[in-house]
Amino acid sequence: MRRDSISLGSLFLMGVLLSACGGGGGGSAQNVEGSPVQSDTATVIGSVLAASNSDVDSDVNDTLAPFAENDSFNSAQVLTNFSILGGYLNQPGQGATGRSFNAGDINDFFEINLVAGQSITLIMAESAANNDIDLTLFDDNQVVVDQSMNNARGECVENVAEGRHFVSANILRGASNYTLSVTSLPCAATFSSANLRLSTDFRQEELLLGLSDYSSEAAMRTELDTMAMDMKVMSHRLYAKVTMRNIDQVANKMGLAKSDNKYATKQISDKAVTLAAIKALQQYAEFEYVEPNYIYRSFETANDTFFSRQWHYPLINLPQAWQQAVGGSGAVVAVLDTGVLTAHPDLAGNLLPGYDFVSRLVSANDGDGRDPDPNDPGDSLLPGFSSYHGTHVSGTVGAIANNSFGVSGASFFSNINVMPLRVLGTEGGAADDICEAVLFAAGLQNATGLLPSVSADVINMSLGSSGNSQAFQLCIDAARNAGVILVAAAGNFSSSAPQFPAANNGVVSVSAANISRNLANYSSFGPTIDVSAPGGEATDVDGDGLIDAVFSTIGDEDANQNVSNSFGYLIGTSMAAPHVSAVAALMKSVRPSLTPSQFDTLLSAGELTDDIGVPGRDDSFGFGLINANKAVLAAQGVSLLNPLLSVAPSGINFGLSDTVAEINVQNVGGGDLVVNSFSENSGGWLTINAPVGGEGIYTISADRNSPLLANPGTMTATISFSSNAGDINVPVLIQIPQFGQQDSANAGVQFVLLISATGTNAIRAVAVRPNNGRYDFRFDDVPADTYMLFTGTDNDNDFSVCDGGEACGALGSFDEPLNIQVDGGGEVNVGSFFTSFNFGTGISSSSVRAEDNLEFALPKK
Repeated sequence: MRRDSISLGSLFLMGVLLSACGGGGGGSAQNVEGSPVQSDTATVIGSVLAASNSDVDSDVNDTLAPFAENDSFNSAQVLTNFSILGGYLNQPGQGATGRSFNAGDINDFFEINLVAGQSITLIMAESAANNDIDLTLFDDNQVVVDQSMNNARGECVENVAEGRHFVSANILRGASNYTLSVTSLPCAATFSSANLRLSTDFRQEELLLGLSDYSSEAAMRTELDTMAMDMKVMSHRLYAKVTMRNIDQVANKMGLAKSDNKYATKQISDKAVTLAAIKALQQYAEFEYVEPNYIYRSFETANDTFFSRQWHYPLINLPQAWQQAVGGSGAVVAVLDTGVLTAHPDLAGNLLPGYDFVSRLVSANDGDGRDPDPNDPGDSLLPGFSSYHGTHVSGTVGAIANNSFGVSGASFFSNINVMPLRVLGTEGGAADDICEAVLFAAGLQNATGLLPSVSADVINMSLGSSGNSQAFQLCIDAARNAGVILVAAAGNFSSSAPQFPAANNGVVSVSAANISRNLANYSSFGPTIDVSAPGGEATDVDGDGLIDAVFSTIGDEDANQNVSNSFGYLIGTSMAAPHVSAVAALMKSVRPSLTPSQFDTLLSAGELTDDIGVPGRDDSFGFGLINANKAVLAAQGVSLLNPLLSVAPSGINFGLSDTVAEINVQNVGGGDLVVNSFSENSGGWLTINAPVGGEGIYTISADRNSPLLANPGTMTATISFSSNAGDINVPVLIQIPQFGQQDSANAGVQFVLLISATGTNAIRAVAVRPNNGRYDFRFDDVPADTYMLFTGTDNDNDFSVCDGGEACGALGSFDEPLNIQVDGGGEVNVGSFFTSFNFGTGISSSSVRAEDNLEFALPKK
């Protein structure tokens, strides 16, 4: 199951069973500290925290949620800049029975202060076949700035000027949850193809279309004539051009809404009618496609659509490494994981033949045991729970780059291929299965009796267990002796307890760093850590309106277990490891003779990393944060001679209440970095405390009592660094709240679920409203068993939490939950975990909301 911020998977770890450890780590079931055993039942308590910038539509269909209508400009719900909101709309009589079922909830209006260049994206959770939501952006005078009206799930509008704005989400048919996000990225970074957007450059009163069957040409010409449009089919019959004779007549004859007073000019109004007409004609089966007559202008060659979301690549200097690796001989990375969605269009071209090593039928989930098909059938037997973890890991290594679509793999266009080897099923993965996959990848004798056509140069294992298998160590030794570099995720337990195979001899153990080059809050650490790489966190430190997680290819699974190829965010050391694997592959590409021992020597000498912890090796980052540029040059026998300025994070968002932030300025090249100057242009509300020598941590303070911050809205500034290694500007945003505007995040009413991992006990649920962004929950009389904890909203009131457009979370992991061992007696405190809005589908449990199974917990006054 793919979620933009959370993906849930089942976790069953016993003995030497191994399971994916991204986002929460592998390892055996966790015994959460509690009171001594006193009886056969216990109390389970904990807290759910709403992710920063979370907000919820104030008039969702959930009958238990607080209500405030937001159906007009006058009642517009106030949003904070860079909000991520979960909402719901429905036409009368459509959708699930609930608060808005009869009357409908057709419009949601929001008020927000924006700066120039920001965009607002809406992703509809339901299929576009029977549901349709459009998005409109208005300025402070309620004049349209941009409109998006696709026959698709996604809508996006862009802002052009600073100030107060209004946003309207309008449903034309059906009912659906949706996620609304305010970002600093352009719409082109959100959608991989052109959409029906008012601000797009096209000719009004013209459109292009293709006929499904050109024998219907005469009938369609007559049909269009009744709408005051003329059609000319080109002689080559690749397309037809349609011209509107009179746009006002077109609007009247097609029944299109036309309101000139909400558009700035007649030209913009005509463009809106043109788009509305195109949208209506797209519903005709006779037309293969209908689109605007776009206007093209010269610009540089486009890169991958979502590359701007991959902050984790510049953090480790991958773009510079790509330039150094051009002309390499290529390399192969074997990804040992849940398998891969072999038909994913941003992966398929870079996939080599793989193998499915899951031997146990009870775990295989594909009807057989080992076979040559590494396609991921899902790692959960429950609909919507599968993680498609291996697809995400594989995308980080080898997604097709520079194809104007999707994401880029960390190996870019350096002829790096992925060998997908499925080792994790519904019960994790057994040591023997993974051992055989390691041997297969290395081109060594294995249980299948087969060998790959090309052996792997690097093996990535984003999986782990607390059990140390001697048999597994022998397989690792054999692969290493065959010249393969083995990389593994260190685990996500925020502890020094070793996780294997990362802690095995001969394996490169990878911890996770966040966007600020600090150790991620979940990452394992300790004496076995060798190197660190980006794993992300559930934050938005850089203020771009997007979660600071790792973005890659993934699968999107609905409640009927239909899987679509998609893209999304995951968090964890599982996401960090493939960055290192990709860098190792780039090194092998430029130096095919590179051995594992030589890789280790370069790593321990500091030739592959930036030292970001205490000087020298440390237990958080090992020998430092991987620096792809240094690594590729080191493989070529070249040292960086010139300094290179790096600043992290790339932006700062103080939000509604924060006053202090940090910027890490570092030399990620050679030589000596000299920071010549640093400055800010806030006019006085920002101050900077610099480290001695110019390199290190800069403390940035915002004075919220400054007269410059007296008026509600969003203020911007820039911090500039000038050095002998280049100049970098860091954008800064701060929100000044309106009267009564709250700072605390709100992810809506949370239904916290306690689910038996063994199936022995029934699902229990408690509904909790937020108290300053926090949801405290309690389960009494819990029988001894192994449990998992999930949380989510039910905005559409369909008795299923974690649907697309609803908040969702799990204890311990974004792509796998941790197990909680309740032995009976006393109180088990599980601590806290996050919930955030997502774009996927999720837990389906109609019994969760049954009145005899639900407690409702209100926050204490």
